[in-house]
Amino acid sequence: MDNKRENVYTPPPAGQIDIITKSKTSFIGGIVGGLSGFAIGTLFGSIRIKIPINRSIDKFKKNKERLEKYSFIH
Repeated sequence: MDNKRENVYTPPPAGQIDIITKSKTSFIGGIVGGLSGFAIGTLFGSIRIKIPINRSIDKFKKNKERLEKYSFIH
């Protein structure tokens, strides 16, 4: 009988992180983070606030303060 132990997993010494586990964790974390970001982005992107202006400068001036609330640049 051969005493060769090929293809047998041996855990890393204490205090060291297994590279395979680290890469799998990173991959899974990336997938979960990407899907979460996609879902949150879709949710916030689908929220619509209608402010009718219809090319009217008077309507724009009346709603200017309301529009500034939703603008990133004032």
